[in-house]
Amino acid sequence: MHANSLIPGADWYYVHAGAAPGEKPTVYQVAAFIEREDVDGQNYVVGLISTGPIGRGGHEGRHLSEVPPGRGQYLRREQLSEIELTQAMKR
Repeated sequence: MHANSLIPGADWYYVHAGAAPGEKPTVYQVAAFIEREDVDGQNYVVGLISTGPIGRGGHEGRHLSEVPPGRGQYLRREQLSEIELTQAMKR
């Protein structure tokens, strides 16, 4: 992944509704935003989330990934509902 710029994502979250009606939303804390270039040469910004440790030893394999595809939105911490805040603490 090539990034043109990296911006800290302090107090930003990515939220998308549950898959089924009445299901709780999924909430990811955004670690950073990157500016990328698409195949047509247009710049866009996307959030990165921590995917946590992979493998043995705790820190091995930690990396950032783009937020999952789908209809979600970026919200500041103060914009999260109580349910969204609770869901954010589970990750």
